[in-house]
Parts: sequence; C-alpha cells; structure tokens
Amino acid sequence: MQDTLPNTLSTAGIRRANREEILRTVFSHGGTTRLQLVKHTGLTGAAVSRITRELIEAGLLVEGERVQSKGKTGRKEVTLSMAQNTAFVLGFTVTANRLSVGVSDVSGTQIETRQLHISRTRAEEVLRALCETAHAMIAELGLEANRIIGVGVMVAAPSRNCVDGVVTSAPLGWTNVPVGQLIEENMCLPVSVEVRAVSLLQVEMTRGQGAGQGDLVLVNNSLGIGAAAVLGGHQLAGASCDIAHLAFAGDSRSCSCGRKGCLEATASGFAVVDQLIAAGKLEPARDSSRKAAALARALQMAEDGDGEVKRAFFEAGQRMALGLDAVAALLGPSSIILAGETGRQPDFVEGARNHLKSLRVTDPGFELLVSQVTSNTAVINYALERFLFSSELDLDRLQAD
Repeated sequence: MQDTLPNTLSTAGIRRANREEILRTVFSHGGTTRLQLVKHTGLTGAAVSRITRELIEAGLLVEGERVQSKGKTGRKEVTLSMAQNTAFVLGFTVTANRLSVGVSDVSGTQIETRQLHISRTRAEEVLRALCETAHAMIAELGLEANRIIGVGVMVAAPSRNCVDGVVTSAPLGWTNVPVGQLIEENMCLPVSVEVRAVSLLQVEMTRGQGAGQGDLVLVNNSLGIGAAAVLGGHQLAGASCDIAHLAFAGDSRSCSCGRKGCLEATASGFAVVDQLIAAGKLEPARDSSRKAAALARALQMAEDGDGEVKRAFFEAGQRMALGLDAVAALLGPSSIILAGETGRQPDFVEGARNHLKSLRVTDPGFELLVSQVTSNTAVINYALERFLFSSELDLDRLQAD
C-alpha cells in the first residue's frame, strides 16, 4: 500500500489529492469505515486516520455507529459519512427556461431552491437578482459565510461559448458576459461556470445511467439544444459536440445561425413552441421567458392528451433522430442520453426512437436512454465536484471563527 501519489507532485499536493480521494469515496459509498477507506484508496492506515481526523475537525465528515468488520473479531470499526448542515455549496442555474438559486450541504442534500421569474435580456440585472436571492437565502438559513465553499453556475450555452466564466448565449441573448467575475465580486466566494449539458453529463457519469461508461453522449433539449460527450473517458471540448446546428434537408425553417433545417430550428423546444404558435395553439411569445412559459403550457397540453400538441413533439423527436443517427455514426458512443424538458417528453422520445429504428434497422450501435436528472441536481453536483472534491478546498477557511 502507498501513502503517496507519483513524486511529480509536491508533498502538499499529494496530501490534497489524498484528501480529495477520501472525500469522494465517503460521498460515494456512505457509512464507510477507515479500514474500508484503506482498501478503497490504497493509502496507509496512518494516512487515512490523519486525513479523516482533519476532515472531521473541518466539519466535512462525521463519525457514526460502530460496526463489526466482515471477517474480523475484536474492536468494532466506526463508520464515517458526509456531514449534514455544516458546510455548503450554492448552485445558480441560468437558462432560457429556468433561473434559480439552490443551497445544498456537502452530503448532497438540497436544503432549499428558489426560482426567479424575470426577463433574461439584461445580463447584469439577472446576475444581480440571483446574487440578491442567494444573500437572502443565506441570511434566512443562518449560514456562516466561511462555511460556504463555493458557487457553481450552470448556463445555457455551447461549450465553446463558455470559457473562463465568460458566456455568449443565443438563448439568453448574451454576448461575452463575464458571469464568473460578476458573481464572484458580488458573493465574495469562489465561483465556477459550466454549461448545462456538461453538468448533466457529469451527474449521469458519476451516479446515473452512464456510470462506468467511457463513451457517452448527452443531448439536452429544453428550449434550446445543447450536447456534451465523453469518448474513451475524455470529454470532448468546444465545438466537437455542438449538434444544435446540424442541418438536414427537407425542412426550410430558418435558424438563428442563418442556415435552414438546423436541429435548433426544427427539433428544439423553441421549434415546438413556434410551430404551435403558428398553428394558433399557443399565444405569441417573443422573448425567452415567455417562450419558456409557452413550452410549459405545451408540455401540460400534451400530458392532457391534446393530439395536435402531442404530434408536434413527436415530429420534433423524429427530426432529432436524424441528429442522433449522425452523432452515433460519427462518434460511436455506447449510449446517447436525452435530457431536458423537451428531450424527455414521452411523444418526443417515441418519435426519436421510432425514426431511429427506421434509420438503423440492422445496427442500432448504441442505446438511447432518457435522463431524469433535474437542473437542480446537476448544478449542485457540479458545485460539489468543483469545490468539495478539489485540491483547492480550504480547510483553514472552514475552521475560521
């Protein structure tokens, strides 16, 4: 067994990496003893004892009941689990159909979530409102500032348009907005920004349907379409998995990118809403917040059995199947996961699956799955990944008076 990682790291770096591994193991398994941590991590008993003591003192781990180790006699082992209501992360969701602030403790228990219903047009006003909501929640919950380890922010944008916390998003109408900087200045906390599709994929890979898979694509379809992929265990970056603007013949609808027949214009939640507005099934909606409300109305109408609305979702799913087929042919994933309010709508899923069968009669080549992960879960998971399971976790700050 070893107490160190490769000697390319400094001693402090090695200890931080070992601490991260222990936190991740306890979070994943729960009710874990120190002896089990030795087996899971490969660290020495002395290293495990030292690190867990530090994490208990910082209020991140707690000791529980004593259990008899399997095959062992004599003294019982004490279980360790993530502490509840002692250290926290914040999650901000900024998409065309959702603005919210969530608070979770480090065990992953979501304490409270609040939604905002305001126009997305003015970026600074939106971010200021999110921060004001967060400050109010912190005060009402009685949280101490030093016990909040960071803010994860999830935005609707392609990966290539979210770099170093600067976001350009067509669904939001934002261009080069320094989201991370503005929130950090207001909250005085560490902030990290990620796109929604990547955040959803992370949850699926760590504890969802994609656990253990090294080749996976997630397509998020709410109002707009986003996608993220992992191949050979490595995430594709930038435009490598931006399928929203794959264009296909047979549909002349114009896209915001200037082309015709893009999935964004024919298979997205935006496309369904626009089709139903044109058919007189929904009231006209110009900005994203009104279209979000229109999509919610359409989803309810479909659930209530409106045949024309159900058909609109079904046809959008058929159109999405063209994109999924292209992705499967190009990237060869073991699974493709549909996510988002439109992506998991039953008629949409049926349309996608039926048309895929006709396109890939003899060789499906992958499994089409449907995600049930919510935006709340995704943004909190991202915040925990970024700030709890991180070499940047500051134990001294957690223990400050």
